[in-house]
Amino acid sequence: MPDQKLVGQNYTPPDLIAKVTGRAKYAEDYRADGMLFAKLLLSPMPHCRVTSVDARAALAMPGVKAILRADDLPDLRGAERALTNEPFYQGEPILAIAAVDEATATEAIEHITLDLEPLPFVVDPAHAAVRHRAEQQLAEQHAVGAIVLGVLRAAGHLGDQIGRRVVLTQQFVVSHGRPLLLARFHIDVARRL
Repeated sequence: MPDQKLVGQNYTPPDLIAKVTGRAKYAEDYRADGMLFAKLLLSPMPHCRVTSVDARAALAMPGVKAILRADDLPDLRGAERALTNEPFYQGEPILAIAAVDEATATEAIEHITLDLEPLPFVVDPAHAAVRHRAEQQLAEQHAVGAIVLGVLRAAGHLGDQIGRRVVLTQQFVVSHGRPLLLARFHIDVARRL
């Protein structure tokens, strides 16, 4: 059992006085020789695509060392990246700039020109949920249609017919929290001429 000698007792953390008086050091307070400061350029739009970036003016400024874009980052195999060329929300980081001090980095951000292509976005959570569910249902219908075609083909019911299309005429029903598939399909078959 862990030592519980402090339970029910007054306790003064050892760094309390330093924190209260402002003498405590935090990560932001430390500086090192040659240290660079980074600033992020954030998306001004809720959903867009970066079509071009002109950073020549920023890179020409004294004290600016580098600009990092999404294309410069390694592929993380589907994991979220720190920078993006297609932001999905306003304020998502597009690029980072490194400079010798914060003021230079902040000023350099102002000298970068972005060309952005606005893309559709949703701000209503109810609309977003409906749209997401509709996309899921369409994917489910395509998957179920492919399964039905495979079963009918395997059973020899389609023979040499071509141009087959399976249309789901009845959708999923939820029972006790689980989707049940009602197997009503309409099969359009175009015969060979």
